[in-house]
Amino acid sequence: MHCSSGSLFVMLPVLWLLHLAINNFALIHAIPLKPGTEPTPLYKCSQVEFSMVHDQNDHFTILPPEWKSALDLFSLHPHVKPFIDTSKRVSIIFALKPNHEEWLRKAFHQVSDPSSPQFRHYYSMKEIEQYTKPRNAHVQLVLKYIREVLPSEDIILQRISHHENFIQVQLPIRVVNECFQANMMPFIHETTKRVVYRSVNGYSIPQVLREVLDEIIGIHQFPILPQQAALKKLDASSSSPYITNPPSIWKRYNITLPMVTSPKNKQSVASFLEQYVLPQDLQQFQQLFKLPQMTPTIIGPNDPKEPGFEATLDIQYIMAVGYLVNTSINSIKYSDDDDEPFIDWVHQIQSEGDQAAWVHSISYGQVEKYVSKSYQRIIDTEFMKIGLSGRSILVASGDFGARCSSDGSKFQAEWPTSSPFATSIGATEPDEAAKEVSVKWSGGGFSESYSMPEYQQDVVNAYLRQPSVPPRSYFNDKGRAYPDISAVGVNYQIILSGQLKNVSGTSCSTPCTAGIISLLNDLRFKLGKAPLGFLNPWLYKDVITVPGALFDITHGNNAVSPCPGFSAVQGFDPISGLGVLNFDVLRRVAITSP
Repeated sequence: MHCSSGSLFVMLPVLWLLHLAINNFALIHAIPLKPGTEPTPLYKCSQVEFSMVHDQNDHFTILPPEWKSALDLFSLHPHVKPFIDTSKRVSIIFALKPNHEEWLRKAFHQVSDPSSPQFRHYYSMKEIEQYTKPRNAHVQLVLKYIREVLPSEDIILQRISHHENFIQVQLPIRVVNECFQANMMPFIHETTKRVVYRSVNGYSIPQVLREVLDEIIGIHQFPILPQQAALKKLDASSSSPYITNPPSIWKRYNITLPMVTSPKNKQSVASFLEQYVLPQDLQQFQQLFKLPQMTPTIIGPNDPKEPGFEATLDIQYIMAVGYLVNTSINSIKYSDDDDEPFIDWVHQIQSEGDQAAWVHSISYGQVEKYVSKSYQRIIDTEFMKIGLSGRSILVASGDFGARCSSDGSKFQAEWPTSSPFATSIGATEPDEAAKEVSVKWSGGGFSESYSMPEYQQDVVNAYLRQPSVPPRSYFNDKGRAYPDISAVGVNYQIILSGQLKNVSGTSCSTPCTAGIISLLNDLRFKLGKAPLGFLNPWLYKDVITVPGALFDITHGNNAVSPCPGFSAVQGFDPISGLGVLNFDVLRRVAITSP
């Protein structure tokens, strides 16, 4: 049964709600309102000193509005008392601090900065692993804690990441509560109906582990179940009369297709939340637009009986634009016991090592304020590792415009597109008079978590002097501004389950742009040069100075009522970024760049 947003706890009968909680989710026992006891075993961890880590500046959790307390179901019925099934297992991840973190940050900036003597002198993934993997003593300390302090009969050691910085275990809720001073309660997602346990008031970390851990993931941080906004525009399409397909993209951005590509070249799309592809859809798409019949490598699960629009869109267009480039799909499994798609994606990239793709397209995101600062730092560290190896990460800027807060007083940034270690991609639409304009729903704004990186300060500060800038009370004018660049994002023709569909969103513009970057990498590989790597410093410092390399977008606004929005202006703006890429000019910039 599907319910409209917000209706689950209001419109449904109480008895049906209880049935839903007890039977469908099997997480709460309803018992008569009378005294009851619950086993509270004392483990060795009860004797361990703790250090509180749920401070507001770092590990504090804001409950996302789409998650509702499942216990509220029972508050509607005065004669029933909820009882948490604390034997249920949950998955938690010990995230260890990287070794040589300062070296990583410094080296990342050196290889990414066009003014640095180390520009594009990348490290191999193997070298980065050796430099940054946690100290063996720290890994052994965590494993010793797991073996000797936690109750051995209750532990399931699930996996250790290739870089040994993520140790994942399954524990009963009662053990999590006892050993980490948590208060795990059930929450239900109002749209997906998924249930998770979380401790909204935080948790405590054993003193012995305080210096070696960044965070224990899975206790207070809610799952990142990104909203793929292209879904709301599937077949509803946009008001634009223009249709986007591979030939129109090639023409619009002056793309010259290669006759042959370097065997070294490789690109990839991330596919989360059971987004699968039907190989016959890709074949039909390739036949329709007279594309080479190529098959991507699928890393992870795939169920062709359940093709998803997001995965279908991503693979069809990264391959159509990144013409003849070897392509893979990093598909992430979905289960109730493992709800961290970005961590799972990192697991895959670490395992692939030097065989990982050079360009990664990610069309998923979450409201930034609902992602803890510590979790952001953990993923940022992995982004830096990937960039240090010469690989590019492109992330959709989101499809909610400036994203107005519920009280209409603030804009809300998206993550991870707001990360200064990734390239954020906005969306445009064709326009007869201006060629291209920004789409009103294209995500853009300023981060509340990240300060403005040095590479964009000049152009962003110039934008902030524009008279059209919204009142500063709506946003952090010292924050990282996004998107960085844009591409057309409306009315993409895809083949889904054998049918021709139209899709719009920054989920369209991101794989399109990723394909363009792959073609530029290919030109460099053929000349024996290194790949482009982390794009932003190059875009803001070099590309912007070359006439015609970027098409400036000067029309459009991403206001979401009742908030104002950001307007496209000459130069950088937080709706289109620096503009859209002109491949014909950019190819010459790419091959002459160090």
